[in-house]
Amino acid sequence: MYLTQSNVIRGLSKQEYTMLREMCKYSNNLYNVAVYTIRQHYFDTQQFLRYEENYPICKENAACVTNTGTSFLMDGRKLKSINQYWNKRKARLQSIAAKQGQKTTNQLCQLAKKRNFRMQDILRKTARYILDSCSHICSSAGIV
Repeated sequence: MYLTQSNVIRGLSKQEYTMLREMCKYSNNLYNVAVYTIRQHYFDTQQFLRYEENYPICKENAACVTNTGTSFLMDGRKLKSINQYWNKRKARLQSIAAKQGQKTTNQLCQLAKKRNFRMQDILRKTARYILDSCSHICSSAGIV
């Protein structure tokens, strides 16, 4: 199941709106890189590339560059750390559940929910930081 978020953004100038559309295009390009990598791997090996194997290709950093040449990197290590912790805890809880003859437990559900909330929080904060940086760059360059 895929979840999407739709927002109505009001009060943006034409330039801010254009910049937002451009960032959305870059996000779509990153998605296309992942899909392209999966397809090429399938054509070469006749096997599907798992998410865990494709992740290192697109993972560590998000590079942001403005049309004025200002750039910065967003570090993805926090997401990786949360994922590793989640996988470790999940494996432990699943082994305990298997010994009890269960497939899932309340702790597994709570752990998954906590991980999803933390991931969403970090991604939203990152998006907010990128938007704030872009608006700061535009305002400091005298573009309003």
